Amino acid sequence: VEQQRSIGREIHAARRAALTPREVEQQRSLAVGRSMPKRATATPIEAEEQRVLARERTAARRAARVSEEAKQQQTVAYKTTRLQKTVKQKQTVMKRKPNQDGKADWPKPVDMDCKVNCLKNFIQHMSMDSLAESVCGICNVRRFKRDLRHVPLSKIPSIELLKIHPDLHSMIPKIQEINSFNSNDSNVQSSTNNQSFTCINGMFFYEAELYKTVDRKKRSLIHCDVCTECWSALTKEKIPKFSATNKVWMGDIPKQLQGLTIPEQRLIALYRHNSCIVKLQSPFHSTSTAQSALKGNCISFPQYVINIATTLPLELDDLCDSLKIIFVGSRMPQRSQLKHILTVRKKKIYDALQWLNQNNPLYRYIIINQSTIDTL
Repeated sequence: VEQQRSIGREIHAARRAALTPREVEQQRSLAVGRSMPKRATATPIEAEEQRVLARERTAARRAARVSEEAKQQQTVAYKTTRLQKTVKQKQTVMKRKPNQDGKADWPKPVDMDCKVNCLKNFIQHMSMDSLAESVCGICNVRRFKRDLRHVPLSKIPSIELLKIHPDLHSMIPKIQEINSFNSNDSNVQSSTNNQSFTCINGMFFYEAELYKTVDRKKRSLIHCDVCTECWSALTKEKIPKFSATNKVWMGDIPKQLQGLTIPEQRLIALYRHNSCIVKLQSPFHSTSTAQSALKGNCISFPQYVINIATTLPLELDDLCDSLKIIFVGSRMPQRSQLKHILTVRKKKIYDALQWLNQNNPLYRYIIINQSTIDTL
């Protein structure tokens, strides 16, 4: 049945295609004449049904035409895209062909200006000014100087949060004596003690980072170096994490342990770090000639415990085996420059071991070998 219908459609389509425009117009007029009696005798309901059927047939014809046109447009767009890609590939090949005959120009050599700028930036970032360190006046943590804010005390936000915690009054020596200082005192640092801290209007600060200045109106001002962490906490009205207000108090370094040189530290140490890198700086502190100084512990490991755990200081031969100095610079340093870096003082070693023996439980059973000290 379907085959017969399709054959009939093809026959009708062939007949319509063979008709002239005049014959087509005659057939339309005959069809209208035949349909007029039907429309005249049809009821309103039948007329509406015929209109709906006519609209559906028209919509189906339009949809078929649109789908065919869309397919044709897609086919044309696909062919156009393929053609454009082919043309671009041919153009790329044509551009590459001349370079194949000559020398390759990639990678291009770095010009001298770029090299000089890179070298200048490296020297500037490794200079003493860029690597200079300082301590925060609130938390006493060492930071790069470029990361510290130098602000007057009156500009520190929420400064009332820096009042010392009552629990530390009994722990910090002479806190009551310097608690009476105020910001208008002519001398910020206490002359009655050698403590590293002071209290200004009840606020706790480390003296090393307090500076007295005079403004344009000749008024005395006190400035303080504040690190980013403490500044951020005070801005948010929070107590700084490592401040004395938060009951973080490490205490001052005892006088007997202050100023120990590298060899002196290794002579009295129970555990010695693996290597110590020392780069001597220029005495002129110029960014063009300065040699940065780096000193730190790389790897810590236990030594021969039987000898070290019972007697100190370390033997001089053992010190020479574990301590090596490398000089980095344009010339050899003078002996006077090394005096305060590599010197060994007998009394300093004895006083340090004596204090550690009395106050550090790890050194409680250590025997101080006076004969070894005499040979230093």
